[in-house]
Amino acid sequence: MNGREIRPPRRGHLGLGTVLGLGLLLGCAPPAPPVAVTPPPTASQPTPAAPAPTETPVHPDVPLARALGLVEIHFDHVGSDDMAASAQTLPVSGISGQALNTPGTGIQLQLASRGSFTTGTRGAGGLRYLYATFRVRNADGSGVPYSSSRQNLTFVAASTPSTIGETPLSTFKKFDGTAANAALAPQVLPTHGMTLDPLNGQPALLPGGEDFQIFTESEVDPTRFQTPTTAAALGVTRLFPYGFVVRNVGTAANRTLPASPGAAQFDGVVTFAVKVPLQASASDDPFSFSMMFQAVDDPNTRVTESVEEQALGSQVAARATALGSAEVAALCGTPLTGPRLKFIPSVTTAGNTARLARLGGNFVLTGPAPVLNTVGNTGLNVAATDGFLSRVQAVAVAGQTTPSLTFSAPATSTRGGDVTAQPDGSFSFNPKVGDGNVTDTIDYSVSDGNCTTPTGVLQTKVNVGQRVWYVKNDAAAPGDGRRSAPLTTLSAAQSVSGPNDILYVYTGNGTASGQNAGITLQAGQKLIGQGVALTVPLGAGTTTIEPAGARPMVGNAAGAGVTLATNNTVSGLNVSGTTGGLRGTNFGTLTANLGTVSASAGPALALDTGTLDATTVRLDAANPVAGGAGVSLTGVGGTLSVTGTGTADSGGTVTASGTGYQIKPGAAALQFTLDRVKVQNSGTGLSFRTEASDSGRVSLTVRNSTFEGNGSAGIELLPDGSGSNLFTLTGNTIRNTTGSTGLAYRAQHAPGSSVDQGRITGNTVNLATTGSGNGMTVSVQGGGAARFLLENNTINGYSLYGLSLSAQGGSAGSAGRLDATLRGNTVSTPAAALPLDGVNLLSGAADGEQNTLCANLDNNHVSGNPDPGAVTSGVVLRQRSGTTFVLPGLTGSGTNASNVQSFISSRNNGASVRTRSSATLNAQAGTCVEPSF
Repeated sequence: MNGREIRPPRRGHLGLGTVLGLGLLLGCAPPAPPVAVTPPPTASQPTPAAPAPTETPVHPDVPLARALGLVEIHFDHVGSDDMAASAQTLPVSGISGQALNTPGTGIQLQLASRGSFTTGTRGAGGLRYLYATFRVRNADGSGVPYSSSRQNLTFVAASTPSTIGETPLSTFKKFDGTAANAALAPQVLPTHGMTLDPLNGQPALLPGGEDFQIFTESEVDPTRFQTPTTAAALGVTRLFPYGFVVRNVGTAANRTLPASPGAAQFDGVVTFAVKVPLQASASDDPFSFSMMFQAVDDPNTRVTESVEEQALGSQVAARATALGSAEVAALCGTPLTGPRLKFIPSVTTAGNTARLARLGGNFVLTGPAPVLNTVGNTGLNVAATDGFLSRVQAVAVAGQTTPSLTFSAPATSTRGGDVTAQPDGSFSFNPKVGDGNVTDTIDYSVSDGNCTTPTGVLQTKVNVGQRVWYVKNDAAAPGDGRRSAPLTTLSAAQSVSGPNDILYVYTGNGTASGQNAGITLQAGQKLIGQGVALTVPLGAGTTTIEPAGARPMVGNAAGAGVTLATNNTVSGLNVSGTTGGLRGTNFGTLTANLGTVSASAGPALALDTGTLDATTVRLDAANPVAGGAGVSLTGVGGTLSVTGTGTADSGGTVTASGTGYQIKPGAAALQFTLDRVKVQNSGTGLSFRTEASDSGRVSLTVRNSTFEGNGSAGIELLPDGSGSNLFTLTGNTIRNTTGSTGLAYRAQHAPGSSVDQGRITGNTVNLATTGSGNGMTVSVQGGGAARFLLENNTINGYSLYGLSLSAQGGSAGSAGRLDATLRGNTVSTPAAALPLDGVNLLSGAADGEQNTLCANLDNNHVSGNPDPGAVTSGVVLRQRSGTTFVLPGLTGSGTNASNVQSFISSRNNGASVRTRSSATLNAQAGTCVEPSF
């Protein structure tokens, strides 16, 4: 039967505001580490409504702050009319005696009221509820006010070496003064302050006494405090994840204890409350006992729903609202849901290592909810270690059977993705078609057989990142674009995709079937073929979804293969088209790694204004359009490489009515490498040009390539702008039957604006001997400067000069300079209709010019075309008046033509040398500057 509430004798019932004048000090010691926790079976409860996924909060564990010391709360004469409650602070060394008043530690307390009543049947589940309420002053143990305010001061339960049964209890005695049964100690459980409802004789919440608080184990772990410490340093064996929190007596809106309170200013109040099992005989009931607590500041504002409150109709939401939407902690059995809920399935109330008693269920949440990452339209397989059971742990009371945990998960996510789960908690997730750069949610629940997590508590967030549309031309039609069901045509992917998407094309059946209508990309899109690994951003890093394989073909039977937008990536493909392979204007930055790019009736590349980070194995083009190019780069900077595969002409074959490779960087800086390409039957093989107003430049490397049958020139380099260029031409073959120029560099830079440098080595030039074409020409015309090394080249067919070096057209303030080093070259020509010289050195085209030609000729084999009817030489030179002509190593007179000629001949294997108009010859010794790159 229910008993009456015990009241103190002759005083009547003491309200929470009554001051008894008992000053109590909290001693100076901090808290100890906790253990995993679990709650008891609960009665049936309402099924909570699922909150909107966007409202579901994440309540991270918040470490406790400063520990102020140990306090012992003592209950005496329990069950009698004169039940008493008291408190004393304790030294860290033990629980006997009054603690010293150490300045700056402790908290000042006064007893306000206490009470007790019974309910139920003795020995058959009957309980005694008791409480003691204390007023709290923000002052240290010696009564000196603290100069800073306190927030959420909490008394956290603790076991020490002196407490019994691995509980917070000590001095556990019966009425006769003998020790109470120690096995009862774990059964003394914390509650809110409770009172007896006179209308129904049942327990009810004590208004203003709802100070019970629960925590997670990590929150009461001293090593995770905001100022980390240890249990030993706090004078405890362990801290339990529950306690009692101080409230402000003047307002329900906060728990602040103001700084610097007056001498009698007790701004806080706290109620300690427990329930004790009634024994079959009253003489066996605990008559007195103490409980140990650690006083700790808590930076987190939280209210707790007690086990009793679950059955009484929870008032916790109102308390949370009064505190400004505070977090709501609740145990297994709660009917609560919603964004404020921090669900703590169970808390351990006894047991330093193993669980000896608990509130709530038989499991705990062991960590924060995992956040998973996947790629849009791409399935995710989640192992059990990250699955639905990964953050829950079954924890039974010692001696009881550990329950098997089960889960319930939906077949679809909040956004409509597919979820397939396995019994061990592992699952697969396939995002909804078209999802990308969104967060999806999988709501699920876990049960220990008695307790099920509330709706919205357990959620797996899946960050669905970069969206990929998958295309496979031999997949089952039509597909939906996910990796599990690729689309079968590229046009289908184009129609559903958006800016910044990835379009991934499998090798499929190896043909262009379903991929032969071309594609126009959108801004930021990436067109990736299986020729490269599909590596996609994921979380803070990247993930490889598909390894590299064979390149698929993307083509267009009636237009360009790929038309760019801005900032695209095109990789892992072969691209073909009719009017063009790859086209783009104002294309931003193009990143490319391609196999073959080809066009049957247009340019392989037609790019205007943008930046490249591109590599391709080969470029093939046949462009019959008048003046058209096989490869056109206008206003293009960055890096472009055509690599070939290591065999002749494997970099592709280009034919165009205009120019094979046309390079006009404008204001851009381009690094362009060609390896093993072939340009044939074009107007010009390769042309690089900048205009006088251009500031762009090129670093051009052409190697192991063939230029054949090109009408105007094999390679022409015509820099007139202000940029400084670098040229590396090595191992190439230039030949034709029309008498055109082989390789020509002619620069008309502004004065002092640039220094071009070139290395022309190991090339072979064989031109027709009719016409007026030089094998190689290097000429500075006007201002600017150039430094060239021509080494180990073979020129055995030409129709004017084998090698022509000149600096000309300079004037005061615009005197250009050419530094040319010729080393180890072979220049000759077979019998021709005209007499031909081997090497031409020209310093000035007219008297009065002010250019400088520095010519360092060494170990060359040069000869003119023998013609009985004319004079020809291996080397012919001419210096105009006003110019400077430098011959490194020259000794003797530089105005003596015979001396100069002998000097050149002696250094070049006895080559014949002659001087035109020796009257203006004034050669001088000096140093030619070689290229430095």
